Amino acid sequence: YTYSPGASAIVEGLKSAPHLNGERVLVQAFDPSSGRFNVTLTKTGETIAVRPCCLAPAERRAGAAASESQHGFVVGDVAVIEGLAAASARHLNGQRVVVDGFSKQGSGTGRVNVKLQA
Repeated sequence: YTYSPGASAIVEGLKSAPHLNGERVLVQAFDPSSGRFNVTLTKTGETIAVRPCCLAPAERRAGAAASESQHGFVVGDVAVIEGLAAASARHLNGQRVVVDGFSKQGSGTGRVNVKLQA
């Protein structure tokens, strides 16, 4: 999922600051050097940097059951690939994709399955 400046999102999955999980934020900008979004907490006005996987679209969180979403995505969401570092995959950065489903890895962590948009 990609966020435009001013978009509303929900913080989720933070381990270093779990007290912020569930808080609503406003996206300021993406910082490519850190790979994080700079966001402002709506309650306090504090600005923090958050990895994309720790943000969920605010409009999706309320309506999607846990079984239908993962990492803040639901099937049908449109996203832009960012942050792939492997030489074999870097060419995919910037490509628009549609979320197609979810899969589990051996360690129990999930992956978001996507299809490239034509």
